[in-house]
Amino acid sequence: MCNFASFVLTKDRAFWLPDSDSHSEIIQKHNIHESGSRGLNVVKVEISPTAELKKWHDYDKWELTFDQDQFPEWHDPITSEKRARAALVKRAKEGFTAVDASGCTALTQLDAPEASTVYASGCTALKRKL
Repeated sequence: MCNFASFVLTKDRAFWLPDSDSHSEIIQKHNIHESGSRGLNVVKVEISPTAELKKWHDYDKWELTFDQDQFPEWHDPITSEKRARAALVKRAKEGFTAVDASGCTALTQLDAPEASTVYASGCTALKRKL
């Protein structure tokens, strides 16, 4: 299962959907070819808030996970992480339409004014929700 916030990286672009974190849906909606004659064309990434996160917008503290076992030849973990984190910031600036902060027990501030859906179960330290 794909977690919030999911991205699909190609060699030169980062893709996401405002209303879904399914890698399969991202690939389908953007008409991305997951595999080609030279092998894999994509890197599936998830960057999720952690239980220790105190402020929602501290995106550099979110945990990055590569959601696959095999990678394209162009994939470099450090470069792909930088690209995915830059995409997270861009996605956040556009406004999250759905937010999953479940289990962020240390979270004291959650700023997601564009979100129509917010999952915040287990956020026991949450003091303010915008």
